[in-house]
Amino acid sequence: MSQTQGEMKRDPRYNVTGVISNLQVKQDKDGKDYAVFKLVRAGKRTISAIAWDDKAESLLSNFAEGDTVKTFGFFKKRSFVGDDGTTVNMSQLNVLWSGVPAPAKTEQGTQAEQKVAA
Repeated sequence: MSQTQGEMKRDPRYNVTGVISNLQVKQDKDGKDYAVFKLVRAGKRTISAIAWDDKAESLLSNFAEGDTVKTFGFFKKRSFVGDDGTTVNMSQLNVLWSGVPAPAKTEQGTQAEQKVAA
């Protein structure tokens, strides 16, 4: 199926779960808060992420540094000149949704079920 003029190609969306690290609240030129942070994932590369507007509000009101969070969003390439004058190219996850990850399932039920049974 080909795209018609006026249809925009949507960036692929991803679910990413990790531990929030280096959480910072910043303001854009209009004074609106946004959140930048890293998602640290066990055995995988760390991901830079950003949440804007109501997505930042939701993230900041429900999660803090060190919390495990599940995010849904898309990657956007960014380029800027670093402090040392070199050009830095990176991909950043733009968060569309954040929430509590589902409990890990085991052969004998979820971790939450096991805690209740104990």
